[in-house]
Amino acid sequence: MKILHLHKLKGVSGSEAHLLALLPALRERGADARFLGLDVPGTDFARFYETLDRLGVPHGSVRCGPDASPRMARDVHRAIGAERPDLVHTHLVHADVYGGAAARLHGIPCVSTRHNDDRYLLGPFRYVDRAFARPARKLIAISDAVRGFLARAGHDPAKLVTIHYGLDELPTAPSDPTPAEAGVPADAPLAVAVGRLIAQKDHATLLRAFALVHAELPQARLAILGSGPLEAETRALAAELGLTDAVLLPGRTDIRDWLVRADVFVHSSRWEGFGIVLLEAMLAGLAVVA
Repeated sequence: MKILHLHKLKGVSGSEAHLLALLPALRERGADARFLGLDVPGTDFARFYETLDRLGVPHGSVRCGPDASPRMARDVHRAIGAERPDLVHTHLVHADVYGGAAARLHGIPCVSTRHNDDRYLLGPFRYVDRAFARPARKLIAISDAVRGFLARAGHDPAKLVTIHYGLDELPTAPSDPTPAEAGVPADAPLAVAVGRLIAQKDHATLLRAFALVHAELPQARLAILGSGPLEAETRALAAELGLTDAVLLPGRTDIRDWLVRADVFVHSSRWEGFGIVLLEAMLAGLAVVA
């Protein structure tokens, strides 16, 4: 059975990490799992394809344009037509809209995995989402919370199914920089957080909490791994709290060596569909505060 997965690509975070675990596992079990990326120009999508190549997963790509893009609709339609899969499996809204529409035009069954309880789906866009989701055979929620959210957004409960994320091992790619290279003293207690620097992850609350820890334990360090539009604001708050030398913001990096070095994992998100980094922290044997 040939299954073509579609996903908008900017880099590697939770849903992308899920696919990097899922696609080779499907192929090991006899399914011809393939990938079609909707690549956002100027982002770190190449790292995802490098990993797919290492894992032996066939892939193709189209350039991701504006939200309403006739060119992207044409390119996705052509790519799916060239592959002629038995099943199209979409992830996130751009793949749902463009991949789902192309699958329907080609007469190919489609399922969609929903990775987040996106707040905009409770607004007017929910009618558009329900219209595009109607042809999907199933809507797969990555947690019961997401499944309940989709039901509240008006999707048919009979089409909803929960399949949780799962991981078997820690990421293997070495971190660059490593904690030592980033200046973490060998004997410093280290808390690590992983997540984009956006409002949802609420790093402001994390920094204020860490300020209390640092007052009691001045040698402690906090590393926030990720990048995003709130980087300058996050650095400014760390300075305001007197934490400039205690808080590290190394940007987006592979997390293996940070998890191995950490003493505790912290996760301050206001909401998550699942939070795959929590599984990674558990695999590293870390205590988790979330």
